[in-house]
This record gives sequence, C-alpha cells and structure tokens, in this order.
Amino acid sequence: MSAILASFDLARGVVALVIAVALFGVVRTETNPAETSTLEISVNLRNVPSGLFPEPGPRTPTVRARVSAPRDIVSGLQPSDFHASVDLSGARVGADDFPVTVDSSAPQIRVIEVLPARIPVRLEGTAQKSAAVRVNRTGNVPPGYDAGPTVVDPQEVQVVGPSSIVALVASMGVDLKMDGVTVNVDATSAPTPLDAQGKAVTGAQQLKITPETVHVQVAVTQQLSYKTVAIQASVGGTPQSGFAIQGITVEPPVATLAGAPTALSGVDFAASEHIDVSDANGTLARQVAILVPPGVFVVQQDLVRVTVRIGPLDIAQTVTTAVTADNLPDGARLAGKIPLVQITLDGPAPAFRLLNFGDVKARVDLSGLGPGTHSMPVQVSAPGDFSIVSVIPDLVTVMLEAPAQPGPTSAPSEESIVQS
Repeated sequence: MSAILASFDLARGVVALVIAVALFGVVRTETNPAETSTLEISVNLRNVPSGLFPEPGPRTPTVRARVSAPRDIVSGLQPSDFHASVDLSGARVGADDFPVTVDSSAPQIRVIEVLPARIPVRLEGTAQKSAAVRVNRTGNVPPGYDAGPTVVDPQEVQVVGPSSIVALVASMGVDLKMDGVTVNVDATSAPTPLDAQGKAVTGAQQLKITPETVHVQVAVTQQLSYKTVAIQASVGGTPQSGFAIQGITVEPPVATLAGAPTALSGVDFAASEHIDVSDANGTLARQVAILVPPGVFVVQQDLVRVTVRIGPLDIAQTVTTAVTADNLPDGARLAGKIPLVQITLDGPAPAFRLLNFGDVKARVDLSGLGPGTHSMPVQVSAPGDFSIVSVIPDLVTVMLEAPAQPGPTSAPSEESIVQS
C-alpha cells in the first residue's frame, strides 16, 4: 500500500513540474515575445569533389535568411551568428542548383525561411600548363658598372588549378629592381601568374605552382674605378736673365679620375698641359687642360688654372771700397790710411746691372776723438734695392795725431838740401 502511495506522489510531482515549466514559458513568452529579422549571409561551398573547382565569380554567393528569436536576442543578431552552406558531395563538372542550409548554434534562434532556397554552382575541372618565367628588370646600375643578362632557373614552371584560371596564365613574372646595385644579384623569388596583357591573373591564389620559387642571377661588374690624385703643373723654359720661378700654384689642386681598374691602378698624379715661361719676367696665369693616360678620364672639370710666379733673382756680390772719415776733430789729422773694406750686398740681379758702385758708401764717424789709435765700426749704406750681408772688416783702426808745433828758425842742413 505504501509503495502505491509513493508512486502516486511521484506522478503528482512530475505533473506539477511540467505545469510549472509551462507556466514559466507562458510568462516568459508574454514578457519577451519572439520577433523576426532578415540577414544576408555568405554561403560556404563544402565537400567539393577532388579535382573539381567552383567557377570563380565576381563575388561570394549569399542568401537572405529570415529568422525568429526572442526580442532580447534578435536585436543583436549578426550574419556571423549563422552558417550557410551548400553540400557539393557527388557533384560533377557543369552547372546545377544546390539547396542551401542555414543553421545557428543558439537554440533560441529558429530559421524560418531561406531565399533563395537553392543557388546555382558551376564546377570546372583541373587544368595544367607550362608557363615561361619572365624577369622584369627595372632601374639601372650606377655609372661605372655594367649588368649582364638575366639568368633564371628554371625557365618554366608548371601551373595547376581551375581550368578557367589556368587558361588566363600567359607567363610567370618576376620583378627585379637594379637601381643602385653594385654587386652580383643572386636571389630567390616567387613568380606571379600574368595574363596576356602582363597583369596579375585574378584568382591566382587557387593555382598550384611547381616549383614555388625560381633562382634569378645577374652578373654586375665594375667597368670604372675612381681615384682622386694631385695635379702637377708642367712648366718649362727659362725666364729672362736675372729672373727665376718663385712658386707655382694649381687650382683646383686635385682631380677625380675614372677609368678601367687596370688603366687607373698605375696613375698616381695628373699633369697639366705644358706652360712655357721662356724669357718671362713676371707672373703668368694660364687655364690649361688636365692630361691623363689612355683609358682614363677626368670625372668633372677637366681644366685647371696654373699660376707661375716669376720674380727677380736675388744674388750676392762683394764690393771693395775705401772708408771715408767723417767729422775729423779740429786740430787733428789722420796718421796713415784707413784700410779698405769688402762689402757683400744681396739684391735682385737686374738691379746689380744698374748699380753704380760709387753709391755704396763706407764711413767712420770720428766725432769727439782725440789723438791716438782708435778701433772704429764701419757704417755702410747702399741703395734701397739692396741689403747688407757682411762688412769685412767691420772694425777699422784709425790713428789721429796732433798737428806738428813750429820750431826755431835755423839754416837748412846740407843733408836736407840734398833731399829736397
């Protein structure tokens, strides 16, 4: 009896639970009623048979799905909340209409209608072809360098994929920029499928390319070397007598040369065009060319200004002259002669040809001296073009004596008469 009562109580409990759930659903439906919304959803093609490809179109196929969901959910629905697909299992080459399935992982959402319910899909087979690799070189190597022919390995690649896309492939392109390149190019690049107009093929991502990369080589050689060297002025001839070259300047003093490395390796300087200074007696300035050996050239300015400074030649000459006694004291007289002196002059050679040696003066000043022997410095003067190098001797001995006093008158002796 107790078992029967227990079973009856359990049944009543289940009925009560069902009624409670139903009442909760009714209350919830009244407070949060279902609403509908329409969304555009992209269709995914799945289970494509091996060897077949959906024919590419201008855009991914889409359908419009009308769905129902509680009010608090429907306002936030996004196309990404749904999955639309077409199952292509068993499909063949050609066009056909396939049903579209739209579902959602949320149980509160119900798909009411899909428009269109079926979409056309065209499948195409696989094609393959060999396509030549074309290297598009742009830009130039710097001056003085040369780029050889392009070597690509392999010269052809295999292209496999949808027949409509493979048919568009006319060649495989590789871009190679040569601007500023001074070393050999040795690169690995992935070629790009190109159509007959040289443009990238649309849908090329569906193609399989074998091999995926090619090896590109270009030999870059240096045709010219550069070297900066000093410019040596080439000057010949003899200036006018008495004149000499006092200095040579070159402006600019250096030049940048270019040429084949072998031709330039032995060049240590550049000479100017020859300048003749024969019989010149003044500074010469000439604009002349820079001379370089065969196979070498001057990069920029190939003229230089050479200035040859020519001036009088300074020489030294010795003059022997007498010394003049100045300011002899009253009541004194010289006893003997003052020695001659040798005066060495330095000056321009042309000035010596015009020099009057009488213009070179040597003197001693006897002011304030009394009788006796005196060692006196020699004072020398010369014309302004000359400088005094030395005076030998520079001290001379001067003897002064008082005048003789008159004595008593006497008859001349016989001996004095005879001498006179």
